[in-house]
Amino acid sequence: MAGKVSDEELLHALRCVEPLVQKIGVKPRDPQLNLHFLDLDKVCYITTEFTIPDDLGIKASTMFTCDDGSRWYNNMGLLDLEKLFADGGNPWYLRTGKKYIVNVKKIRADKVSDARDLYFDGIEEPLINAVSRGDYLDAYNECPYI
Repeated sequence: MAGKVSDEELLHALRCVEPLVQKIGVKPRDPQLNLHFLDLDKVCYITTEFTIPDDLGIKASTMFTCDDGSRWYNNMGLLDLEKLFADGGNPWYLRTGKKYIVNVKKIRADKVSDARDLYFDGIEEPLINAVSRGDYLDAYNECPYI
């Protein structure tokens, strides 16, 4: 019979598991395509606070910003994305505010401001007030992946 696994051993094992959800469907830039699949490893943060450039000619409710500065769009809400990430084995996607989900693996620095500003790999400018006070800040401070 196997011995009891400690919480630390279990957490380490879970961090090593390959996630079930590795890509997400977004609106393509090529109008002849119906769907583009974006690698979630490239996503720095997801937000509902954005403006789509008119020349793209698309409508969306959510924007994904990647480590190369590219931006992609789809119509999934943040609550649906939270559930998808939780069910799909992506624990490093953390809800940090009413309008943000961040990939904690892409955070290179944070700065205490009115709330918390985050700096991401490949993106020069910080995401201002990315982590809201209250429960979101508590979850951020307690996140084992940061």
